[in-house]
Amino acid sequence: STISNHVTGTTIASLQSAMSVIGTSRITATAIQMLKRRAELCSPKIRPYKTADGYELPIPQGAEFDKLDQNTKDSIKGFQEAFHKGNLAAPQAKVVTEAIVSIAEQQLEREAQGDARNQESCEDALRAELGWDYRTFLATNWAYLEKTYGDDAAAVLTARTADGRRLSDIPAFNKALNDAARANGGDIVL
Repeated sequence: STISNHVTGTTIASLQSAMSVIGTSRITATAIQMLKRRAELCSPKIRPYKTADGYELPIPQGAEFDKLDQNTKDSIKGFQEAFHKGNLAAPQAKVVTEAIVSIAEQQLEREAQGDARNQESCEDALRAELGWDYRTFLATNWAYLEKTYGDDAAAVLTARTADGRRLSDIPAFNKALNDAARANGGDIVL
């Protein structure tokens, strides 16, 4: 950050005092006027936008704001309000938004890679214990979940533990689910 980002009325008064001591040849009246204008622009009373919704945030290409899910809408509005409260100019808001989007995309990529490793590890463990019957074992689990939870079956399998693993990637969960399926007549797979 530069000094001009932190200019206050006290700073301007100090510069005017210094100007009287060192003379006008070094600090001009124009420089003082520029600093005063900068102080006005940095004032928390003046915002780049009068309302928070003035900030435009990227939404998925081809999507319309009104058709986004409520969580996404709330996130966008939250960013807009934070940018407005922080008195960010549009270019600053854009840089912050791009950084957040980049971080989120990287996190999703790491999560997807971790999910793939965990799934492979779980299947290897089940295959080592059950042989190729592990596929029937997993199909039984899925059939039982669909029968029990309907449309929410996938949500059960993709729920995450405190360490970030999906339930479906934990051999012990799959075994317990299979026991429940068999105990409740869910061991018939079509």
